[in-house]
Amino acid sequence: MSKRIALFFDRPYFEAHFCFREMAVQFLEHQWQVDLFIPFSLEHPSPSIRHENFSVKFYQKSKSKLIKLLAQLSCWGQNTRYQAIIATPQWALYWAVQVGKLCKIPVICLADEVYTSDEKTLFPSQRNLPSSVMLRWKKREAWANQQCLLTIALSEERYQLTKQENNLSDDHQCIVIPNSPSKTNLIKSSFYRESLEISNHKHILLHSGNGAWSLIDELLQKSSLWLQDFHIVFQGRYKGTLQEKKPGQNVSISPWVLPSDLMHFATSSADIGLMLYDRQREEEVRNGATAGKLGLYLGSGLPILCCNIDSLKWVSEERCGLWVNNIDEIPQAARAIIQDINTYKKNAYRIFLDKFEYSQHFSSLINFINS
Repeated sequence: MSKRIALFFDRPYFEAHFCFREMAVQFLEHQWQVDLFIPFSLEHPSPSIRHENFSVKFYQKSKSKLIKLLAQLSCWGQNTRYQAIIATPQWALYWAVQVGKLCKIPVICLADEVYTSDEKTLFPSQRNLPSSVMLRWKKREAWANQQCLLTIALSEERYQLTKQENNLSDDHQCIVIPNSPSKTNLIKSSFYRESLEISNHKHILLHSGNGAWSLIDELLQKSSLWLQDFHIVFQGRYKGTLQEKKPGQNVSISPWVLPSDLMHFATSSADIGLMLYDRQREEEVRNGATAGKLGLYLGSGLPILCCNIDSLKWVSEERCGLWVNNIDEIPQAARAIIQDINTYKKNAYRIFLDKFEYSQHFSSLINFINS
């Protein structure tokens, strides 16, 4: 009997995060049939994976469509069922567990986000919801997570927070798989320099990902003072990212939403990767250390400039980048990296292979499901 897995992700941005896309790719490479359930969205690119064993089932979050969706998850009327359902909190995880209990299908929680009951740490999508609705879904998430055979976390620290928030028992099983790409060869690329017409005399500082973080406006404001040395590139993950921002003379906002297959090629054309997270913002502190851009930069051999959450101070210790207190320190730190760029690049790729490369962590998950 062929092995079949359902990836039930309550996120439309499948292409933007390695914790989603790499999981599908690895299952396919292990000869599994992969059915991906994701919400339909015009803002985010559709999955670009082309494989005979991969299918995408778009769904809408509505009461009228829910029964059809649950029937698909249960494999109603089909000869084979899923060996497991891997689901993200909160909505998808709750309904996956309901199906799992009814049809005796094991459910695994992919805890890509940590939802808390603290209003200071709410996601933007939650802030307009009544507190009673948020509390109800938090209780449902905790209950559903407790029913899962396993939780996949993006880091050990994130799992401990999930365990606390969802009241998981001490013997609840967890596997840590970083939000990072699988191994790719280091390459030379001039993608941004050529496509955005950036001078060969300027070093490219790349910010790849969401444009919502608080330090970005300050960076845009102050980067006009760095004209002589640097050019900053923003690469968005979905349509319209940063479209309301006004780039300065030495700032470019990439007009393209690149598929995952091209991100390594494009990223490799930069000199330094930027990770801008503010330690004064609880949400940024919680999410910064597991951001997908971290593995993307390291896997492309890019040194990293981090500002300014404590959980990223290790980049200075490993000499794969530098940690700074504020935006004003970026030019000096970037110049220090450029002066010894080969050492920083070598260390960046070393750390990627040792700690972040996806497939070496995925083996624990595939062994768990097979057992």
